Amino acid sequence: MIDLAERAKELGCLISVSRVLADRNAPLPEILERVVHEIPQGWRYPDLAFVRLRWKDRQWAARDFRATPWTMVQAIGGGPEPIGSIELAYRECPHPEAEPPFLAEETRLLRAIAERVTDVIELKEAESAVGAHRDQLRSLASQLATTEERQRREIATHLHDRIGQDLALIKMRLENLRGRACDDAHNRVIDQVCELSADVLRKTRVLIFEISNPILHELGLVPAIEWLADTMRSQHGLAVDVLAEAIPQLEEDLTALVFRSANELLNNVVRHARARSAVVRVRVTGEWLRVEIEDDGRGFATEDAVQPGASPAFGLFSIRERLAHSGGRLELASVRDRGTRASIVAPLARRPS
Repeated sequence: MIDLAERAKELGCLISVSRVLADRNAPLPEILERVVHEIPQGWRYPDLAFVRLRWKDRQWAARDFRATPWTMVQAIGGGPEPIGSIELAYRECPHPEAEPPFLAEETRLLRAIAERVTDVIELKEAESAVGAHRDQLRSLASQLATTEERQRREIATHLHDRIGQDLALIKMRLENLRGRACDDAHNRVIDQVCELSADVLRKTRVLIFEISNPILHELGLVPAIEWLADTMRSQHGLAVDVLAEAIPQLEEDLTALVFRSANELLNNVVRHARARSAVVRVRVTGEWLRVEIEDDGRGFATEDAVQPGASPAFGLFSIRERLAHSGGRLELASVRDRGTRASIVAPLARRPS
């Protein structure tokens, strides 16, 4: 009966420690602190037992822990060299010295606990490393997007100030030559060249808007979104209504991020949703800007929508990551055959993650 009671205590200890280690939401120091207090219950004399856990240069220990002559130690760490240890000690001799202080089953129990602790520590450290790497990638992506936006603006300015103006001047001079040629054939050629120069000038202006929308930089986010809605109607036949509140002035990089995200989402509606219409709502809620794009298209499975993969998932994943770095987020709600609502949520002032 005594042996059975001891095995039950050991099993109960292992279960309790495993439950603590399975807590994915708690930080690692809290988990290891709880483990230190759970372990003694599995030993024959729990009232005399106390524990210290070491990992690299950190330790978690019961109050007043000290190594005594009645101490057992189990190394922890997955490599050839131990990186830490679990020590269980009795404060005083628990029984006549002729008997060993610890049972063989207790040695196996401590080894099993050490293996589980090692797995959880290494998992937590790997998750931390992945999180740090993800944050670094977000930062690099944000810096790249900011640099790209500035380069776009510089290219658009160059197209407008140099090439666009030169094309406009060429068009004006050609138009002054209309009807002045010595025969009708030459006049027809001049007319054709005038029409061609006018078409090139129009395409250049469209290209300037596609590269870097001057309305966004000169008039702000809401007028730029209204222009975007007009473009969707005229070029793609998608009826887009804009319902916008007055919003405060945003930082230039954040304004560009929100506009680019809205542009990407509306292009997704055109390419993938098979929608007849869409509504863009722009409003401020507390310290947050919300731009909601709702369509009446075919919808999709949102659980897979922001995973990095093929288009359109990659576009949504990219939007989510860029917004996350600025302290914002992308919210998706979709019902099959009933449409989708995508919400860009961004702070009115930049909040790096």
